[in-house]
Amino acid sequence: MKILDRYPLFLFLLPAFILLHIEKDYGELLNYPATIKEILIICIAPFVLYGLAWLLYRSAPKANLFAFISVFLFYFLGDIKDALMKAFPHTFIQRYYFLIPAALLFIIVCGWLIKKTNKNYYRLFRFIHLALFLFILVDAVGMITSSGKKEKSQAETLAGFVPCKDCPAPDIYYVILDEYTSSAYLQSGFGFDNSAIDSFLTGRGFQLIPHSKSNYNLTAFSMSSIFSLNYLTTIDTSDAYFLKKYLPGIKIMYESPLFSLMEKQGYRVYNQSIFHVAGHPSSIPLDDTWRTKMLYQQYNILKKMDNEIGWQFPSWMKIRIGRDKANARDQHDYLAEQQLYAALREKSSQPKFVYTHFRIPHDFPFLDSAGNRIPPAGFKSLGDMKKSYLQQVVNANKTIRRIVDSIQQLSSTPPVIIIQGDHGFRSNDYSFKNEEFHNFNAFYFPDKSLPPLPDSLTSVNTFRVVFNRLFKANYPMLGDKHFFLKYKPL
Repeated sequence: MKILDRYPLFLFLLPAFILLHIEKDYGELLNYPATIKEILIICIAPFVLYGLAWLLYRSAPKANLFAFISVFLFYFLGDIKDALMKAFPHTFIQRYYFLIPAALLFIIVCGWLIKKTNKNYYRLFRFIHLALFLFILVDAVGMITSSGKKEKSQAETLAGFVPCKDCPAPDIYYVILDEYTSSAYLQSGFGFDNSAIDSFLTGRGFQLIPHSKSNYNLTAFSMSSIFSLNYLTTIDTSDAYFLKKYLPGIKIMYESPLFSLMEKQGYRVYNQSIFHVAGHPSSIPLDDTWRTKMLYQQYNILKKMDNEIGWQFPSWMKIRIGRDKANARDQHDYLAEQQLYAALREKSSQPKFVYTHFRIPHDFPFLDSAGNRIPPAGFKSLGDMKKSYLQQVVNANKTIRRIVDSIQQLSSTPPVIIIQGDHGFRSNDYSFKNEEFHNFNAFYFPDKSLPPLPDSLTSVNTFRVVFNRLFKANYPMLGDKHFFLKYKPL
């Protein structure tokens, strides 16, 4: 017990608990090369604070207690703030202008009381260390017992599919343009005439779905439902889907069954997207697309403040990430297009299923409509956002023309091509929430004897249509449902 009583084991146990807890909840989603700096800060911070406490007190028991209080607030003041915000929204006690001075005052008072007393605190630290060991054990057990659990709808989809052995199997190219809204909404909501790309596609044999809608307004959940061929059963529209609530959607996508279904049908799968899927990691190196850094920054009160109110800081205090984000977006889309062409040219004895996910027209604009780089900058109004978004739509349309030309010209046999927006334009203004579901949707089936698709096909039915038409599946079409997931504007 002497070790538990006298030595500052919390310097190791607290960061171990935090890292294990994050690993338990989000293991498959973590991008360690992108988050190594945040992990190192979590591990080093306790020792820095302990060193300062030792210089202040020159007494191990006193330094232990003061360091523990300081480390605890450094790690968990962010969680305290979130809990207060949920319990007491719109009140001053959950504002940084109250919390930070209150935390500093608390540390000062504790430091003064510790200096005035001569206790050794052995029993207190025995309790703290035993509690931390217990928390770590609980998370370790949780990691073991939670493995293998899947979304109910995914398991049902896998169980219900029977491959068709005598069906033709054309190559399938599934192309997502992130946040690409419908041509009808571009006209009504933006005053933008998108008929040129519509005419191009219909001239190439595509059927447009003019009244198409996505089922979710956030990428991870929209794509997860499409790849599950079903609605998601774990969604609660009363929650705010930001970071910790958003990332489970990426985990559902990771476990989604579509690639497995395609392999059962004999297809070779190509994943050129912004998602890793079990057994099929994206062939494009992913930057920190899903902001997993923020999982660790939640336990660094300085970084959490910068993420949430950093825009209010003086310019010399701000961390400029716009240019890095611009480079990452441009690099991803360049690689996605090049890898699509590589898959197109590749000789294969199997039919191909190619999933390519472009980030345009979503994200801040980094190219103008002529394709020239423009400086990254924030938006000041909805009008600015719409103007910038339209520049990206023009670039997205150029991408559509290039890839459709290439696929149709270079394919040895006529392929199936689907071009789709995962959801519509998102303005960060909840008064326009219904408009966030309008998405671009176009299908090309080489068999022209097939009946036309309905004008209002909803995204969740995308691959129900494909499997029914190509592989004699008998999936019923699901009714139109639209789930608005609240989010925090970034």
